[in-house]
Amino acid sequence: MKKESPYEQVYAGVEKPFIPRAPDAEATAYLYRSGELMSYYWDWEILYCVEEIFDCMSSGIPHKHAVNRIIARRYRNNRRMMQDD
Repeated sequence: MKKESPYEQVYAGVEKPFIPRAPDAEATAYLYRSGELMSYYWDWEILYCVEEIFDCMSSGIPHKHAVNRIIARRYRNNRRMMQDD
């Protein structure tokens, strides 16, 4: 049986009012708001969190993307799921 990892890594697009939607964005793509992802990890230990804006040339049209990156460790019953030994 595969052991469940207590770590989770998230990379998600963020909606910013000053960045137009990407020209090649899928119609059904969901963009989070700043801080929204953190609210889902309120009971996790946040090991890394950053919001970035970067330039992109996908579809041959220059544009920008905003993303959140989070690495978190889950706890159960106020104890770590796995030891970091």
